[in-house]
Amino acid sequence: LFQIFEKITYDSIADLNRDFAIQIDSLTETINSSIINYGMQLFYSDPVKTLMGSTPFSNTERVYMIRSLNTSLSSTDFAEAILVHNGYTGHVYSTDPSFPDQTIGQLNRTPIKSLILNRSNDLRFKPVYSKEASSGKEYYTFMFFEVKQDHTPKPGTLIVTIKSNWYKKALLAANPSSDLIVIDKNGEILVSANESLRTGYLKYYPQIPTAKNSGYITGNNKKEICMYYESPVTGHTYMKISSVEKTLPRLLYFRKIVIWLLAMLISLFFAALSILPFFAFFPMLHMKNALKIIGNLQTGTDTAQAPSPVIPSREQIDAVVSRSERASLEEIFYDMLASKTALIPQRLFKSVDEQALYGLMLVHAQHRKDIYAIAEKKHPEILVTKSSHIYACLGLYPSAEAYSACWQEVSDALHCRCFVSRLFEDFSELKEHFSALNELRRLGLLIPEDTLIVHEAALDRKTSVNTVSTKDFTDLIVRMKSGSPDAARAKWRELLDTIKNYRYDEFQYILYRTEDTICKVVKEFSSELLNDKGHLLPESPEQIHSIDEVNAIFDRAFAAICCNYSEKKAEKYSGLAEQIKKLVQDNYHDTSLNSQNIADQIHMNNAYLGRLFKNSYGRSINEYINTCRIEEALELLCKTELPVEEIAQKVGFANIKYFYVLFKKHTDTTPAKYRAGSTSSN
Repeated sequence: LFQIFEKITYDSIADLNRDFAIQIDSLTETINSSIINYGMQLFYSDPVKTLMGSTPFSNTERVYMIRSLNTSLSSTDFAEAILVHNGYTGHVYSTDPSFPDQTIGQLNRTPIKSLILNRSNDLRFKPVYSKEASSGKEYYTFMFFEVKQDHTPKPGTLIVTIKSNWYKKALLAANPSSDLIVIDKNGEILVSANESLRTGYLKYYPQIPTAKNSGYITGNNKKEICMYYESPVTGHTYMKISSVEKTLPRLLYFRKIVIWLLAMLISLFFAALSILPFFAFFPMLHMKNALKIIGNLQTGTDTAQAPSPVIPSREQIDAVVSRSERASLEEIFYDMLASKTALIPQRLFKSVDEQALYGLMLVHAQHRKDIYAIAEKKHPEILVTKSSHIYACLGLYPSAEAYSACWQEVSDALHCRCFVSRLFEDFSELKEHFSALNELRRLGLLIPEDTLIVHEAALDRKTSVNTVSTKDFTDLIVRMKSGSPDAARAKWRELLDTIKNYRYDEFQYILYRTEDTICKVVKEFSSELLNDKGHLLPESPEQIHSIDEVNAIFDRAFAAICCNYSEKKAEKYSGLAEQIKKLVQDNYHDTSLNSQNIADQIHMNNAYLGRLFKNSYGRSINEYINTCRIEEALELLCKTELPVEEIAQKVGFANIKYFYVLFKKHTDTTPAKYRAGSTSSN
């Protein structure tokens, strides 16, 4: 019994250690994502694009761009400096006033110089610990750059340095418990919750095996537990040292109760033994009952009662041991999914032959025992473990029909969503199927709520090619500022139709870049629509229940933005803008008419008139001239039989080819096809 309790205790500690590792990974991913989002906003900002570009710029422009980066830097409490490397000129620009603009060859900051000269995709978007040899200054760096189709870096690099103290305290051990200590790759203490841990960890740290990055170590007296986890993202080792009594108080309390009950039973047993001599010396006390029973037997009367059934203790113990063995298999299964141990099917299943078929499911259930209760009666060869906030179910199946029946029973009984892989014979493909199903889970907001079964094949229809460009986001801004919610909503629906077919990384990037674009416009006039962190959406797509939730949030933002800019347009509307509009309407047939011609006629600056007209009507003067010409061309194509070239000249186009280009841009078709379509519809 004590051995069983010890096994259960260690299994419970293993579960706590897995939760500890998941908590550390989640914390690291969340904080690093915040820094990466900040860096990506900088990377695609105009100052950084200009500093990294091949187009020359003046010293005044450089000062203005550095000042803009300093403004962005001051909005964060974690960033220390921003450095931009121009791959065309070899110059490095920095927000640090003590750091002059210089070429990469003159750069004396060795860690940053090494990062720039040895750029690799392995270091992209990753925290890199840096220490200056001369000054001893410590900091962390995040590097951003674009890659070509052959995965080689493009010219230009953005580096954001993070304050070392902030990263150690906030990133590595935010809100640390009283028993947490963090050790770097060199075995030096980064963060310690209290002073006693600075010496106490030394008796456990040398015992941590190099081949396993997660586990636990017990003290010599088995009253203290040290759980450890080496983060693959940062490379730091997290150690949590506490007593067993503090770690598992309920289990130890239950064990004390059992020991107390055993002591009571033993006491009663010895008390009974002490009473037995009394009955040995006074056997006559039972003679009367014995004679009565014998008489009943002789007369055929049986007063004996059937004994009540008793469950054998062995069966109860076997059940406990069986659950403990299954818990051990579940831990091995979890380590396989986490790439902590080799993919060997014989370690999970008793009988595995060459024709074995494996099936993997990810199930949104309340508890693993609910899945076992449904599946293991018909499919005993099944294991369930929790990974990435969802239950992963791996089983052996004799056929595709048996596999289909299993996931259908689980989904129907629990009424929860199941992500189902293909059946596979090669067990080494387990991680690939898990990764594919996990990616579909993270894209769950795109799946209708009534769809409970999601097959792995759904990922095959997704693409990792990003076709959304900066031009699309510029168009979205123009539509929002035009004052038309429908136009902005239509552009978002267009982007959504495109990214619905993207893989998770591309979908997440475009979704949050769209959100950033909308937030920038919202912040120009109000912050009431934004949450406490200055955003519209939650930090991760997994926190969004459906795409309808995103649409509703964006629709409210579009309505507020368009209302604001409509009011601005009304305020800035002037007789001069009306005069320009009327002048265009009266003279657009003139082939020489353009914005400069109009500015010359009314003796004003062309750029000023362009801004005034665009603020009033949401488009430039030349765009409006071309719109008027195209609209009349459309009418002439429908109502007359004039040749296309004559129509182009008649509405004011001197260049026929340019007419065709603009016509295609406005109508997405050619003049001939447009005329044919209008004729057939009439």
